Amino acid sequence: LIRCAAGGKRPWKDQGLVIEYDRDLGFSMTGTDEGPVARFGWAPFHAKYERLVEALDWARGKSIAISRVLLDNTRRPNAVTLKTGPSAGLASLSDGRGKEIVFKGLEDDHE
Repeated sequence: LIRCAAGGKRPWKDQGLVIEYDRDLGFSMTGTDEGPVARFGWAPFHAKYERLVEALDWARGKSIAISRVLLDNTRRPNAVTLKTGPSAGLASLSDGRGKEIVFKGLEDDHE
């Protein structure tokens, strides 16, 4: 996960990163100042990181503020769930507030 974040595009520009580990949920990442919280779950991380960047670029292009990104869906491993609404850091991943958008890729419709 660190190698993914160190190279290429970074959703959290010009800030440090916080990576947290939960033995049940896996790994999560957020910027030290602002930006969405991303829950990656478990490896492999490279494809998840690429989907994170693609989904956040799409949301930025639509002027949608994203607070949380869930990349750990085992039933739909290629889907990225974007959540809007307030964010209070890594603890906010399960607060249930905001709108949910399931991002499947640039060519697909979004729920």
